[in-house]
Amino acid sequence: MKRNKIILGSVGIIAIAAIAFVGPWNLTDSKGSYEQKDLTSLQNKKADDARKWLEARYIDQETGLPITPEKLALIEKQVRKANRTKSISFVEQGPDNIGGRTRAIQIDRTNIQRVWAGGVSGGLFVTTNRGDQWTRVDSYMNAGASPFISSMTQTDNGVLYVATGSNQEGWNGNGVWYSEDFGSTWAVIPGTSSVTEIVSSDVSNKVWLATGTGLKTWNLGDASLTSVTVTSGGCTALAISKDGNVLVAAMASNKTYISTDAGANWADKSGSGAGLVPTGAPRIEYAISPTKNSSNNYSIYAARTNSNLAGMNVSHDNGNTWSQFVGASGTPSNLDIYRDQGTYNSIMSVVPNDPEKILIGGIDIWQWKQTVNNPPSGGFEKLTEWFLPPYSSKYAHADNHEMKWDSQNRLYIGNDGGVGITNDFGETWYPANRGYNVTQFYGIAFDNVGSVMGGTQDNGTLYNDHTLSTFQEFREVNGGDGLECEISFYNPRVMFSSVYNNSISRSGDRGETWSSFVPVLPGTYDPAGTAGNFHPFHTEFVLAEYYDLNSEDTVTFIPSKNYAAGTTIQIPSMSTGDSM
Repeated sequence: MKRNKIILGSVGIIAIAAIAFVGPWNLTDSKGSYEQKDLTSLQNKKADDARKWLEARYIDQETGLPITPEKLALIEKQVRKANRTKSISFVEQGPDNIGGRTRAIQIDRTNIQRVWAGGVSGGLFVTTNRGDQWTRVDSYMNAGASPFISSMTQTDNGVLYVATGSNQEGWNGNGVWYSEDFGSTWAVIPGTSSVTEIVSSDVSNKVWLATGTGLKTWNLGDASLTSVTVTSGGCTALAISKDGNVLVAAMASNKTYISTDAGANWADKSGSGAGLVPTGAPRIEYAISPTKNSSNNYSIYAARTNSNLAGMNVSHDNGNTWSQFVGASGTPSNLDIYRDQGTYNSIMSVVPNDPEKILIGGIDIWQWKQTVNNPPSGGFEKLTEWFLPPYSSKYAHADNHEMKWDSQNRLYIGNDGGVGITNDFGETWYPANRGYNVTQFYGIAFDNVGSVMGGTQDNGTLYNDHTLSTFQEFREVNGGDGLECEISFYNPRVMFSSVYNNSISRSGDRGETWSSFVPVLPGTYDPAGTAGNFHPFHTEFVLAEYYDLNSEDTVTFIPSKNYAAGTTIQIPSMSTGDSM
């Protein structure tokens, strides 16, 4: 049957991976439901696997090596110039109620109602009602800016800066873009490409950039970037005090450097001795208190991670001396903040009204409060649980990447589920994703009446039959990292979904319940759904349906009565258990 509809993932990853299994299958019944996953389902290092899968999609066909940013930019430029047919039009399908991976949020200094958020592959969005409804900033993409947003800041004069590319992602950016009119028009900072972090103070119009070639600064109107002399190597993390005097930067192999004179001079505060921040962790994140502490200094925090927590340090004297208040901890333990994903999801922020209290984002959101002064020590408390239903006041999506406070102490968080909000310092939470269409799709499917389904990054398998409150609203029909999926074109009740490592499921009732759909594997294989060399992160499979009147292997039908010529007979298929 000819299908004349073209469906694209809304902001998705469109690619072809390995071919699925060929052979007999076993079916085991299980009821589809929302349930807490056990720890083993989160120990597959899926963040690293996803990054490797994405990098494998960007291979230069001429060299066989990963494509360079310059060549990719050239291809994109050629595509933009290519002739476009006017006979095909696209209608966005959503989701408008489910977000996606977000590493950048910025509250407008001039208008607390206006907030910008950036997806890591979904472009820039803005809300004018503090997160109740989001709209895409079309002018940003129309200017040629990259959708791969890594960080944002706004200087004292109201200029908005959007950095693209990140050392925590598998793709590059095309510079730092800025707008002097709140997003109506855009320009790019000369000489910029991928920038992991961009920051500014409350008293200056200078921006500071963490780049792969070191720490840079720029002022509006400058002809080029200014390199800041700290040490050799790239800058991977950066924070600045509100008055602009204190800066902390991770340089080279994540060594901690401090400036207390607005960046004029820098001191190396890394090492194994007393009062220093240990080195060697693959990732480090910093946070500076918004207000000064009782000693009239800023409190600065550092979270060092590998796959799990390597340690956290604090300084209450502007970064001159440091103390470790917690050491290494990980899976399995009661302090399992990062759960084998410490290089992927790590963020921290100091609570505005208390320089001795921080919020920490890993898989979930945690709180640490100092209770002893010398040496600094205290206790941890988990504030959110990712596996709770979204309407729970303790729910925040897993894998946290961003935290920004507004002037009324509302905290916006960015994670793999989009944007979340707390108005009471973490006591209660709620997601705020209406219209924030940045969900990343690994695979998509559609049926013969226009219903669509997609496997998404960390947001499950989503389905939209256009019967919910808006045309673009989806519902989750299966959990985990939704990957490849299919819907039967002849019987839309029949669906297939998958997650990583060849875990494939089948539904015969439009996703209400699911059964595992397991290939018969050689005896040397681990069971489907477990990590290993035999089971790839992403399995490509196709539901091949052919209406062949001469086929002898579709159904077996032995009539038990006479039928009039032309009678339509529905026969249960032995392969699906539903009428085909």
